[in-house]
Amino acid sequence: GHAAFPLGLVATGFGYTVNNSGFAGTGSFSNMPTRAVTVAGSNFINCTGTTAILNIPATGNYATDNKNWSITNTKVWGAAVGGIKVPPFVAGAPATVTGCDCSGSTGLGFDIQSPCNFRSNTAEGNSLGGINFQSIQGMASYTLTARGNTVGEILLNNADVEIYGLDTNTVGGSAVPQIMVPGSAAGRAVVYNWTQYTGGAPAKVLTSLGSPGSGRTAGNSVSSQKEGGVAGNNTTYSDFGTVTTTGVVGQPGSGIAWKLSPDADALSGSPLSINVGKIACPANVPTTVKYWAKLSAAGPTARLRVPGGRYAGVGSPGTDVVSAAITGTTFAQVSVTFTPTEYAVVDIFADVWGSSTQNLVVSGPVVLSQ
Repeated sequence: GHAAFPLGLVATGFGYTVNNSGFAGTGSFSNMPTRAVTVAGSNFINCTGTTAILNIPATGNYATDNKNWSITNTKVWGAAVGGIKVPPFVAGAPATVTGCDCSGSTGLGFDIQSPCNFRSNTAEGNSLGGINFQSIQGMASYTLTARGNTVGEILLNNADVEIYGLDTNTVGGSAVPQIMVPGSAAGRAVVYNWTQYTGGAPAKVLTSLGSPGSGRTAGNSVSSQKEGGVAGNNTTYSDFGTVTTTGVVGQPGSGIAWKLSPDADALSGSPLSINVGKIACPANVPTTVKYWAKLSAAGPTARLRVPGGRYAGVGSPGTDVVSAAITGTTFAQVSVTFTPTEYAVVDIFADVWGSSTQNLVVSGPVVLSQ
């Protein structure tokens, strides 16, 4: 059916299904029911509302009923507010939002604040951002498109998410951050198969993760695997710089190498770091681990490090076990030696700081002696 006025739904009603319907010009529903609603194959064009056109209520009824809202294959275009919102603290069965397109709104395209089934969704041209993940830990999403939005394409507001398939390659380019952690928030994301805008006019901004030096949160990161669909292209973006395997040539025979490019926020107490290995170590036997490493030019300070205080007999809290400084600009072996007094699986880190223009490359082949 078609409606030019809010559809009259009772807030406490059960079993509503809105299927293959159209709404234009005014609000969507007179009330957002606190029981599960099914919306499928419907269009909401130039509608008005409060917060979002489809604004799922927060209620414990979903746990009681073991059923939540399901919004599938639905378009919300040109909304005077946001498109679809999943509220925080939704208990019980998760909501489903799949195959939807929320574009051209004056708010957020999607505002996802509880774990839900979130797949094959598109957000383009929204004024407050494309897809906002907020107050979520460990949610996985699939096949998302966020392009041409203002503020940011993907927003991480105190959220830790995984995205399998992401397209932020705005047609004609965009200087908007493609994954963004807003001010006074924290965020981490793992993205697999990320199609990015990589142009120079306007200049790309892949991530905006905040600056610890200007009072922003620290520890934000985006780990991207198979960038642009290329299996060997892997990058971690952090607020201390970037670590990548993309296009990095290691020592012959290594197979893989890491390039660490610190930024101005990478300091001796908070370096740009990557875990380059986990070593199973017997008790009371010295373990020596050797990697190959080089700097692009003089300037940075770099080393291998085993954190102190994590493993019995290896350093102490605040006192790490470190290698000699890495100083050369051609590959040379660098080693770190330690002796756990208990059996342990020990993490080896590479650290670099002190330059925002040079980088460290760490490579195998790894040599281990015990």
